[in-house]
Amino acid sequence: MADLQQLASQKAEAALQRRVDTLPAEVQAIQRELNARGLLRSGAMLNRMLAACRAAIDAQASTVIAEYEWAVGQAIFVSQSWIERLVAEASASFSPLQSAGERHLSTASELAGRRELSARLHSDLKTTVEAARQNVGLALRSKFAERKRGLLRALPAFIPRQLARIFAAGHA
Repeated sequence: MADLQQLASQKAEAALQRRVDTLPAEVQAIQRELNARGLLRSGAMLNRMLAACRAAIDAQASTVIAEYEWAVGQAIFVSQSWIERLVAEASASFSPLQSAGERHLSTASELAGRRELSARLHSDLKTTVEAARQNVGLALRSKFAERKRGLLRALPAFIPRQLARIFAAGHA
């Protein structure tokens, strides 16, 4: 299970690093576009920056969910404690993206001349990260419950088949 967890973690980390690395380019593109329209020092810029940071977090949440659900699906034995470790690891993985987003939002607030909005933007971003963490936790716990339920449902059909194989092999 540890190898599956490590693979899922590495793939999610690679996606996270790409998002953290591309966020400055997205920010610059937004700034160039709004500067050309004369809106660089406006609330529109702050809204676009927040939307870009939120989109990166949401995309990372989708990646994290897919990678960790893959690990849960591939594991031979799955326990509730392992799922909770995955949830904790996955939840912690959002911190670098949140920090990068906060830096860009602080810079954007200063550029717009609205430093007082920085705290509110950070709060909005934190809310997005918390929602992403909750979604990851729900998705992984749901995957575990589905898998556990699927095993229980398959058991009544599995036992007679195995008994039939054993008795059929003994008569051959």
